[in-house]
Parts: sequence; structure tokens; C-alpha cells
Amino acid sequence: MNPAQKSFGVVTPPKYADISFGGLLIWGLKAFFFVMCLMALYYMLMGAFHWITSEGAEEKITEAQKQITSSLIALVVAIGVLVIWGLVAGNMLNIVKQTADGGWMICLPTITGNTCK
Repeated sequence: MNPAQKSFGVVTPPKYADISFGGLLIWGLKAFFFVMCLMALYYMLMGAFHWITSEGAEEKITEAQKQITSSLIALVVAIGVLVIWGLVAGNMLNIVKQTADGGWMICLPTITGNTCK
């Protein structure tokens, strides 16, 4: 043990100190889809609330139906984008790979190969 370790102990870096660009991109995608799903759920619930409180007025009912339909379409589009991203980036380009613990890892291509080890 050297004198610095006796005086100050062993310094370890924070848990996420070595995050890569790929890890940051994956975190951003997960956060985006989480927020997208929450917003779609919120708009569906608000549409249902407006439908229930419409008191039979046709204009309010059609407006609530449009709101629910729009939120469902947004949710389907978000899931479709995620599926297409997985197919293109994962299966076709081999940029996204799944890790042993079930997470994602982005392997960006370089001149000498890619960033995955």
C-alpha cells in the first residue's frame, strides 16, 4: 500500500462516470419513449373524461373521440418507430446489440471496426 492510500483511502469513480455516447443515446431514447407513453395515456384518459362529462352533446363526444383516436395513433407510431429502429439499427446495420443483462449497447462503426469489444 502506498502512502497516499494510507492517508486518503481508495478513491473510486462515480457509478456513471464512464458513460459513453452510445449509453447516453440509449438513455435518451428510453426517456423519450417513456414520456411519449405517459403523454399518450394522459390524453386517452382526458378524452375518456371529456366523453363521460359531455352530457350527450354530439360535438363534445366527437371531440373526445378524436382526442382518444389521436392519442392511440401517436402511441402506435411511437411503438412503430421503436420497432423499425430495432430492425434497421439492430438486425440490418448491427449498430445496436443486446447485452447479457438485457440492456442495449450501441456499437458505432469506426475505420478500424466498431466500438464494441
